[in-house]
Amino acid sequence: GQRQVREPPEQGHRPGPGAAPESGRGQVHEPADPHRGAQLMEQVELAYRSCSMLVLPCRIDEHGDRDGLPTVIVEAFAHAVPVVSTSIIGIPEVVRHGETGLLVEPDDPQQLAEAIVELWADPQRAASMGRAGRRLVAEQFDPERSARMLAGVFSGVGVRR
Repeated sequence: GQRQVREPPEQGHRPGPGAAPESGRGQVHEPADPHRGAQLMEQVELAYRSCSMLVLPCRIDEHGDRDGLPTVIVEAFAHAVPVVSTSIIGIPEVVRHGETGLLVEPDDPQQLAEAIVELWADPQRAASMGRAGRRLVAEQFDPERSARMLAGVFSGVGVRR
């Protein structure tokens, strides 16, 4: 089966935001099993703390199916993890190229690889993008703010019988 190495051996270990320097050093990670289902929050938290970026090459399939805004992007930003993704549908609303992450065209593996290397080569820039993503999520996805906005919408709607 396929195996994924967490970091290129010649580059050394670069832990994700908030990770202990020794976490994940030299580990080989098997690809996620898509049939595993829900994971314990502790496992999810550990994964976010130990990654240096989220790479999500979204695309529109042959039937036109796509994610509007994948939740995992918002989760990554909430953990100050920068994102490399594609410029489709609602993704550019939160993955702001050069600010909170990097965007590439769908189905362009060369461009995707270059974006990954670009962030990998500049961990300070990646950390800055992760922090910007966290600020964006805190502002735009705050439940209290959303509740106030909804209350404002509903207060202007009259009930008709």
